[in-house]
Amino acid sequence: MLLALVTGLAFQFKDLKTEVQVSLCEPSSAVAQKLELEDWVRSREFKSYLLDNRNMSLFKAGWSARVRLDNKNNVAEITLKKNSPILSNPMNSNSKFLDEDITKKKCEYDLHGPYKKLACKITYEISVQEFTKIQNSGDLLALFNKTQLEWLDAEGFKIPSNVELAGPFENQSFILVKKNSEIALDISSFKKTNEFIEISSRVNEDDEHEAYGKILDLISVRDLITCSDQQISNSRKKLEAFFNN
Repeated sequence: MLLALVTGLAFQFKDLKTEVQVSLCEPSSAVAQKLELEDWVRSREFKSYLLDNRNMSLFKAGWSARVRLDNKNNVAEITLKKNSPILSNPMNSNSKFLDEDITKKKCEYDLHGPYKKLACKITYEISVQEFTKIQNSGDLLALFNKTQLEWLDAEGFKIPSNVELAGPFENQSFILVKKNSEIALDISSFKKTNEFIEISSRVNEDDEHEAYGKILDLISVRDLITCSDQQISNSRKKLEAFFNN
């Protein structure tokens, strides 16, 4: 039954990419040593924030709001994202989400371990100075642009007034290109005591199981330690680390 449901969605949205993700649970220093990161290309360094409140109201409703700061290029990238479980009959799913979000927003599948979901997002950019001005004003709802606010309104979700910017998180991204495939390593940290590490690969949906296998092979060969519960996303872990600190 499960295979039939996933296959049904795959047929309906066959052109979407899949980001295959596996979380690691060991210190970044050990990961760097085992993976020999000198052979990888450092693709990006940035600071990031998540927007939510202590009750994690956005996260629990399937939403995620993120800010990425690229000070080198003076860009603040603001992303609003909605996750939708796909382990239900597509015919009974929210038709507005499926019809509008697939065609008008950037969507892909997230395969986190064995757990798969449909994720759509809207991203826009402002300058770092504009972001800092909004941050200092305390009016965090001003971070969303018109299109993002219209999306929230159409979905009937109201951002709580007590949201905070959780962070900043320090992020490093690395890329390994090998045999016509690309594997990414993302290392994020909060106050140098909490680390969130993920290996991923973005592929066509038809290739997701092969890509997942390659990541697992790399993990096995390099003796990396995976997190026991792959269903717990790094976004949730980051929010918990911030609000419980």
